[in-house]
Amino acid sequence: VAGSGDGQLHVYKAENRAATFGHVANLKPAHEAVITNLDISADGAYAQSADEARVLSYVDLKLGVKLPDPAYLRDTPWATWTCPLGWPVLGVHKIMTDHYEDENGSLSITAVARSRSGKLLAVGDRFGALMLLHFPAALNSGAPCFLGRAHCGAVRKLEWTCGDQHLVSI
Repeated sequence: VAGSGDGQLHVYKAENRAATFGHVANLKPAHEAVITNLDISADGAYAQSADEARVLSYVDLKLGVKLPDPAYLRDTPWATWTCPLGWPVLGVHKIMTDHYEDENGSLSITAVARSRSGKLLAVGDRFGALMLLHFPAALNSGAPCFLGRAHCGAVRKLEWTCGDQHLVSI
C-alpha cells in the first residue's frame, strides 16, 4: 500500500516473491490532503492513514473500501504505528498541550514511531523536541519517560532499529 500526494491509497500485490509488483486498486478519495502517515494492520487486512489536515482514515484492503466508523478497528493490532492520531496516542496530545502550555501544542507533532516490541512510543515535534513514552500513551499515563532536544528544527521521521536498541531521527 502506498499513500500519494493526491490523497489516494494505491494497493499493490507482490508477484511470486519477486521484485515485481502488480497494481490492484486505487482507493479514492482516501483523503482530501496529502497523506503523511500510513500503517498496516498486523494481519494485512486494514490500513490506517493520516493526512496534512490531521484526518485519520481507515480502509479495508480486501474489500477496497473506506471504513466510516473508526470504532470498528479500535482493538485491531497494527504491524506499525506512525500515525500521530488514534486511540493509542491520545495521551501524546495532552502531554504536548501541557508542555507547550498552548491548546494547539498537539499540532506541533511531526513524527511518531512505535517500537517494534510495542512497548515504547517516540514522538518528534516541529521544535526539535523528542519524547519517549510508554505505548499505548493513554490520557492518564502520566509524564513522558524522556523529553529532550534532538534537532535544531522539526523532527521529520522516526524509526526504530531491529531489536529496538536505537532510535533514528531525521
